[in-house]
Amino acid sequence: MAAVEVRTDDHGVPHIFAQNEADLFFAQGFITARERMFQMDLTRLAGRGELSTLLGDKTLKKDRFFKTLGFYRASEAEYANLSPEARTCVDAYTRGVNAYIRSVKFLPLEYVILRARPQPWRPADCLVAGLLMSYRLNSPRGVKPLLYQIHNAAGPELFNDLLPWIPESAPFISSAGNRRPASPARAELPERAAPAPVAGIDDDGPIPLRMRASNWMIFSGARTTTGKAVFAGSPDLEAVILSLFYLIHLKGGRYDAIGGSIAGI
Repeated sequence: MAAVEVRTDDHGVPHIFAQNEADLFFAQGFITARERMFQMDLTRLAGRGELSTLLGDKTLKKDRFFKTLGFYRASEAEYANLSPEARTCVDAYTRGVNAYIRSVKFLPLEYVILRARPQPWRPADCLVAGLLMSYRLNSPRGVKPLLYQIHNAAGPELFNDLLPWIPESAPFISSAGNRRPASPARAELPERAAPAPVAGIDDDGPIPLRMRASNWMIFSGARTTTGKAVFAGSPDLEAVILSLFYLIHLKGGRYDAIGGSIAGI
């Protein structure tokens, strides 16, 4: 392993400088584990459906859910099909995480309270973290049954006014000429509805009647007072501690990138 330099700035963001990509991702795995090991552990155990091995019976329901979805089986299959280049990066990251696990003398407080230690990291643990993030950003599992109930209660005309179907081939730039008048139809809609549970996948309970999603808007300079384009984006994710993302700067080989990574990837 060649020399690797890690500088942490005044904001606590690590900047990693390496001579090659294998060393770069090894260092990323080590540094991320040093800062976020318990978070990473919870993420992979959730993906495996094994949270109960650490947290006890209270998480059995979630474990059954993710075992049924098969995220970890999909992650193992995905790892087997990675390109040699991608596998090199994942393997290096994995070695870095395991180097931290082997060398740490004082575990994070959460492990002390639970009287546990992190188990060795596996390459598929990196990939299941990505699947969990994708699941998190997708529609909640109860939304589609709920939309079905709304469709039946409101009727297709009002439903299509509220939630119009937009084909993938639709243009990204909207035109005022495409607007249509709202339907005069009326219907009584429930504020909450509980979709029927699917066998093996129980819902957590009633789902508030609201939609949430990240969004973005771009306005041409022809429509602004300054004459300059405006871009506005809103990643609608819940505020949690620790943050979902881990800021890091990677420079080595073909990479020179800084931004929010997902702890574990």
